[in-house]
Amino acid sequence: MTTPTTPIAPTPSRWHSITGSPAFRLLLGVIVSGLTIYLAINTVTLDDLVVAFGSAQILWVSLALLSVAINTGAKAIRWKVLLGAAGKPIRLRDYLAVLLIGQMLNTLIPARVGDLSRAYMIGGMGPGRVFTFGTVVIEKFLDMVAYALLFGLLLLLIPLPDWVRSPATGLAVAGVVVVLVLIGVVIGRGGIEWGLTWLLHWLPAGIRTRLLGFAERGLASVEVLRQRADLLRLIGWTLVVWSTAVLTNYLVLLALDLHLPLAASILLLVVLQAGIALPSVPGKIGVFEYSCILVLALYGVAQPLALSYGILLHTIVLVPTTLIGVVLFWLRGVSVAQLQTASTSPEPTPPNPPPANPQEQTTP
Repeated sequence: MTTPTTPIAPTPSRWHSITGSPAFRLLLGVIVSGLTIYLAINTVTLDDLVVAFGSAQILWVSLALLSVAINTGAKAIRWKVLLGAAGKPIRLRDYLAVLLIGQMLNTLIPARVGDLSRAYMIGGMGPGRVFTFGTVVIEKFLDMVAYALLFGLLLLLIPLPDWVRSPATGLAVAGVVVVLVLIGVVIGRGGIEWGLTWLLHWLPAGIRTRLLGFAERGLASVEVLRQRADLLRLIGWTLVVWSTAVLTNYLVLLALDLHLPLAASILLLVVLQAGIALPSVPGKIGVFEYSCILVLALYGVAQPLALSYGILLHTIVLVPTTLIGVVLFWLRGVSVAQLQTASTSPEPTPPNPPPANPQEQTTP
């Protein structure tokens, strides 16, 4: 006679390996997207959407597309400023192409492969991949600071519901922390390098030298923040990036004849940025549209029209840049496997950078 065995509960480490697996994240994303899609469409008919889209005004849609183009161009110029002298020989069109490829990969593939691809491609043109990845990190930090400021402005303009205040406050606080961290790194770079040297002194000389070299190249990316002129240009281009993001939201509202205050466009941006953190299927399908419905409901917009707005805005900001990114990715001949293994490969010997074409070289 056999004695029935009691199932053994998974250990914390095994549970962590399960929840951290790509399959689990994909499953969770499908569930979240499926739920938000259901909530978005459960009271909407196809006729409602046809009527709403039929009323969209082409002029405002075209201006919204132009706003997205300006936004993307401003990001490319800001990135060029971040690379400083090391990135000057690289043409602006290369920054723009790599940025679009990175955005496309972040949209279609989890784990932020797009950010790694940017360091892999631009870094291989001369500046070095570790240094270039450092500039991508600083770019994200600048956007977190801008988000915190935008959230602070929103608090002055309108009372926020709890479902907006809680997640947005967390991101805003993170932005404030980032400011303090950046100040600390800029001021104390020498001390940080000394501390790393002391911490790693027990390692074999070869490994220690390599790790310290990576750290030095990464920390070198903050030097641009020491230059007053470059810092002002970074602030200016960051202002353009976030202003055009708000403008795009506003223009799509006008396209559907929704005359809402500017605060509504800012609130949409704040909520949509917070929604990026939620797991979902590639492209944030469902989460994006339902976020728009929740925000516009605060202004009395009916769900069918709000869903139409979400779909139209999502199409405008995502489809053109993603399609262009796919084409550029194919033209450049870079594989996803290369990008996924780039972080574990040694820093390559940089090739000679392409000659700058004066007609294409833009000084931000």
